[in-house]
Amino acid sequence: MNLILFDPPELFTRFFPLTMSRPISKIRVGILTIAEKWEHISGKKVSFLSAQYLQKKFPAMIEGDNLLVNGSIIPDHHLFDRIASLKMEETLWSNDIPLAFRTSDRNFDEFFQNWNPAEYRKIAYEAVPEKIQRLADIFLINGDQIIQDISLINGINQHPVRDVHSVIYSGENVYIGEGTSIKAGILDADTGPIYIGDGVTIQPGAVICGPCAILQGSVVILGAKIRPNTTLGPFCKVGGEVSNVVFQGYSNKSHDGFLGSSVIGEWCNFGAGTNNSNLKNNYSDIKVWDYAEEKMTSSGLQYFGLIMGDHTKCGINTMFNTGTVAGFSANIYDGGYMPKFIPSFAWGNRNGFTAYELEKAVYTARMVMERRSVTMSHEDSEIFEYIFNLTSKHRLP
Repeated sequence: MNLILFDPPELFTRFFPLTMSRPISKIRVGILTIAEKWEHISGKKVSFLSAQYLQKKFPAMIEGDNLLVNGSIIPDHHLFDRIASLKMEETLWSNDIPLAFRTSDRNFDEFFQNWNPAEYRKIAYEAVPEKIQRLADIFLINGDQIIQDISLINGINQHPVRDVHSVIYSGENVYIGEGTSIKAGILDADTGPIYIGDGVTIQPGAVICGPCAILQGSVVILGAKIRPNTTLGPFCKVGGEVSNVVFQGYSNKSHDGFLGSSVIGEWCNFGAGTNNSNLKNNYSDIKVWDYAEEKMTSSGLQYFGLIMGDHTKCGINTMFNTGTVAGFSANIYDGGYMPKFIPSFAWGNRNGFTAYELEKAVYTARMVMERRSVTMSHEDSEIFEYIFNLTSKHRLP
């Protein structure tokens, strides 16, 4: 039985700009990515069936007996057992959402173009699984997912905090990995668990409130205020005040400024004094750019901050409005509120944007990644070029 996580075509674009550079199941929500959750529950290595241009970096490993699972679905043990019990050419559905199907070796690119569910025996799933169906779901369910992921991680550590100047509340809910440095910090797990991975540094004066996850190699900067339902993915540096934010990984917000109700991709950087709004003054519904609809649409939410794609950076004192979507590899600078939709590879400010030249964007990305001892691959460069061309219609000439 081979486990492949597939991206439903109708959902893939809805998660732009995050899925411009990754399958849906590579999105981090809670402590783990969705793919990592499936691997913990199934005990199997997963592969991915996503957009064609992502397949070199995230290939599908096809065998004779394949379980294809909807990559937007959050797994649990009961759901996995039901999926594993499917017979060949059966599909599992929850209402009108396909959860999984079992099939033999075939050309899956052609399969998704011409998939006729009527050809398969349809099995109804008796429960409603947890899932992400829009970008906001990532930060909306993040706190609950931190709690659930703690139960999934085998051999989770609870090393003691030995610093006498640190204060720990509800220490039984604090999970600390190896090689972690905590100095004069406040860890408040009264409101939920705090997960701290290996090699994390908590600098003096930081306050961290659970549920919260700070993953391997990350740094919480002096005096930071990390409010509940926040995840700092691996190798992030975060300071200032953050609330209900999911950093996917390798991103920096090292200075003061507020960030709330947001999802930040990888390799992003925030200049000093950058802030975002996540609540309108009149408390009304927040509209957000929808890549699938190609227009601003209602989020149905009162709190919605910033969505930022991979490799996007902003200068000092940048101000992001409620419900801002900033694309992939944009370079934003100057004070004042930015537009609520910032295209990918855009270079500029509220007075206008020009195109960020592809060669310069790739060069900067390569330099940034090398600083973290990560090599930019040929596949990464090809993905940059594809996204540049894919998103050209959103930029000024």
